[in-house]
This record gives sequence, structure tokens and C-alpha cells, in this order.
Amino acid sequence: MSERPGAAGKLLLRSWSAICPLCPVRAGWALLRGEMSKSTQARELYDALRALEKRAMAVTRKRNGRPCSRREVARAADGRDSSLDRRIGEWLHNDWNAAKTPDPASSEQLIAVVRVWSTLADEACDEGRWRTLLDGHVPCSGVTVLG
Repeated sequence: MSERPGAAGKLLLRSWSAICPLCPVRAGWALLRGEMSKSTQARELYDALRALEKRAMAVTRKRNGRPCSRREVARAADGRDSSLDRRIGEWLHNDWNAAKTPDPASSEQLIAVVRVWSTLADEACDEGRWRTLLDGHVPCSGVTVLG
């Protein structure tokens, strides 16, 4: 795959932009050229996750004298030792620009983490809201850039 789309890819991207202006496929080429940052939906998801994690840590610190670790949350969400704690760290990197947005394949894991944090924060988990946030930044399916 080349770094820049060919003429057909540019035409497809321009056509698709009219239908889906925030589509990450379009944004991907712009990011390669440094023309734009990550989508606002991805930032909203990132901020909401960071805020929920902080609330969960504050409640567990108050209750247990120490905050919960991401490893403990990952174990509770996944039911086994896995690399989920590392993935949480990638999703919620301290530097927004270095944070990775969750891909569609990991959406169920992310929802499981949200459930655990919500429980720890003594909050009801509004899965519909979280799925909406997730769906707002997930790449549009079925789009192939030709070039």
C-alpha cells in the first residue's frame, strides 16, 4: 500500500467524504499528511473513559485505602490474565496524541472494562451511551481505498 492514494483513491475519498465527513478512512490519509488530528468523537470517548477511571479510583481509594490498578480491572473484566491491562494503558495514554483508539474487535472488552469501573465507582453502567461513543469513532465498514 502506498503512502498516498492514487487518483481512484482520491476520487473515492472525496465521494465518501460527502457521505461520511468524519470517516477515519478519510482521516487516515489526512493524518498521514499531518492535516488533522483524531476525531472529536474519539476525544470524547477518551475523556469519558479517563473520567470514569478517575471516579472508580477515587471511590476505591476511599473504600480500601488504595486505588484499583488497571491490572485488577483487566482481570475482573476479562476473567483471566491477559494483555488487556496493557491495552487499557494504550487507550488511555497520558498523552492524547499517543493514545490509541479502540478498534471494533476490542469493543466488547472495552465495555467490560467500563462495567467494572462503573461498579467500582458505584455508578450504573449506561451501556447504550458507551456503545454510542464507541460507534461514533469506529471506522466505517466496507470502505476500501484504491490506489
